[in-house]
Amino acid sequence: MVIVLSTKKGQYWINRLLFAFLFATAFLSPPLIFQHLQLVDDAVRISLSFCAILLCILSHPKLRRSDILVFSCALFLLVVEVIWDRSRMSNILSFYAVIILSLLLFYVLKNSKSCREIILASWIRIAYILSITAIALSLLHNFTSLDTDFFQFSRNNVALYNYRYSFLGVTQNKNIFDFDVTRAYSYFVEAQYAGFYFTINVMIAIALNRKFKHRVWMVLNLLAGMLTFSTTFFISMAMLLSLKFRSKIIYFSLLAAIIISFGSLFVKYTSYDERVLRLVIAIELLSRSSPSELLLGHGVESPTADTSDIADVGVNAGVLILLVERGILGLLFSMTVMTLLMNKNYLNLSVCWIWLLALNWNINYIYWIGLLVLWVVSRKESLRSESLGIKRLTPALIT
Repeated sequence: MVIVLSTKKGQYWINRLLFAFLFATAFLSPPLIFQHLQLVDDAVRISLSFCAILLCILSHPKLRRSDILVFSCALFLLVVEVIWDRSRMSNILSFYAVIILSLLLFYVLKNSKSCREIILASWIRIAYILSITAIALSLLHNFTSLDTDFFQFSRNNVALYNYRYSFLGVTQNKNIFDFDVTRAYSYFVEAQYAGFYFTINVMIAIALNRKFKHRVWMVLNLLAGMLTFSTTFFISMAMLLSLKFRSKIIYFSLLAAIIISFGSLFVKYTSYDERVLRLVIAIELLSRSSPSELLLGHGVESPTADTSDIADVGVNAGVLILLVERGILGLLFSMTVMTLLMNKNYLNLSVCWIWLLALNWNINYIYWIGLLVLWVVSRKESLRSESLGIKRLTPALIT
């Protein structure tokens, strides 16, 4: 009996430490502005991610043959990239650390109901904070000129594109129809990164649907996403909400009219032309690639590949970056892991693919954690017990 109790108590603390290290790694890594804090560097992030991976292993996740196959593919590609020697070792390890940690956490969540409850409760509470701060930040910077950069984010980051920092996050002024509009990014570095985060939260709320009592939570994330003025966010909402209102022709028609009007009016104020230029340059580079480069990629900041055009323009579409840097094998593997977490929900998979066309989100911890939460709420088992479990949990690892 003593051994059983000690084992349960030990597993309890392992789970709490796991999610503490997990969220610390996510929030001190790109694309959040906390990555620019003075005491945060690559060594800190690597140490945190290593501790999270170790704690996942200590949780003894049960692996099926298919799970072992996927995990083995990740390790195989890691070894191949090391042998291929087209990227710096730090870039290789950082990319596969995100994938390996996400896979290990996926296996832990499959076998532990308590872990599923903890990650869901933690994510919901954190999303409350980020959505409310984004809305408050928009009001603060739209209607006041107060300097509230108490953490000195502006000193730790390059002040580009008329960014304005606050203890509530970061905003950027954008001129639309000769009016200055303040785009609120919460604690993310750019609008599209914040937009994808709030898109994931809307997908989570839709998946929970009637089982989820926090209706205000969805509204807050929807409003916070709109305040980013991200074009991709509005396209994603058109897809998601049109399905929700598919039986209501009037609502669907109104929503379609709003989205079409938004696209036709604001397309010239977006980065559309710049993205087309980046697409053309990336396609030209791929057309010059050898078969081995197409299969394994040119590498990250490769000294042997002619990627100067890519570096100068700065391609940020995730699909193109995967093809250029990791090749067809890297792209197919990322697609496999993404499909695994979508639980056969092809609408959510399509939304994630649209965002992958806009930004390289597959290298960021925060989004993979969000997709794991989406997988938790999309499971076929009864959600009622797990939703009610939120109320029974102690404050979830946020101190």
